[in-house]
Amino acid sequence: MIIKTHLLKLTKTIIVLPGKIDGMKVTTIDTNFFTSSSFNHSLYFYIPETITTINSKAFVKANSSYTWYFRLEADSKPDTWASDFYYNSYYENTSSNMSISYGNNF
Repeated sequence: MIIKTHLLKLTKTIIVLPGKIDGMKVTTIDTNFFTSSSFNHSLYFYIPETITTINSKAFVKANSSYTWYFRLEADSKPDTWASDFYYNSYYENTSSNMSISYGNNF
């Protein structure tokens, strides 16, 4: 709880998804993995190349402002990612306030 309170006061939050959990490779992000309307600043998601599948509406943004940035370790978006893996429910679309870049080393 304390960490969440402090995160809300930052100008940006960085979320690094793990490539492994307990020695097992993370390959899939499921629907409604991350849903938020409470962050009042930009979010940065770092996604390792082990993630080969992201299901529909895995990341759902419910407010109108502030951009969500997706930084991928892979050189391109895998074909197995749903076209609507990111969804802005305020604007009811998959492109408002979202940025994606590839080939990031982290």
